[in-house]
Amino acid sequence: MSNSKVLLAFLVFILLLFGCNDDVEKTQSNIVNKQVKFTVLASERTLPINFDDIAFIRETSPFHQFLVRKSVNQSEFDETWSLYGLEQDNPDVDFNENIVFFIGLFESGSCPSEIENVELNIDNNTLTVSLLESGGVC
Repeated sequence: MSNSKVLLAFLVFILLLFGCNDDVEKTQSNIVNKQVKFTVLASERTLPINFDDIAFIRETSPFHQFLVRKSVNQSEFDETWSLYGLEQDNPDVDFNENIVFFIGLFESGSCPSEIENVELNIDNNTLTVSLLESGGVC
């Protein structure tokens, strides 16, 4: 991995789907997604050792590389925490009410990304995570 690029590291966040807003508007011309409450559990500058081999690579511009893993129980969570190489202690998660998504991507060291918004589509089968890049010379 290139030393000139700083590795994002990683955004781990927990989606509190239990607290989703069920008031979803529908019209004939568009579908409005559900806003999802989330909490970032950890953010470190580390990715799985084999990230380049297992990450998704967009085939159109911008050519982002990213990796997403979902954990619905403690065993999956511990395994994925280890896969991502996170150094801090695992936080406690109530998997009866929460799902954890691990998201790893490369980002600029001078302009790190933050999660702006998380939405679940009307059919509850697609999760959209919008990232916001901080301003500055990137």
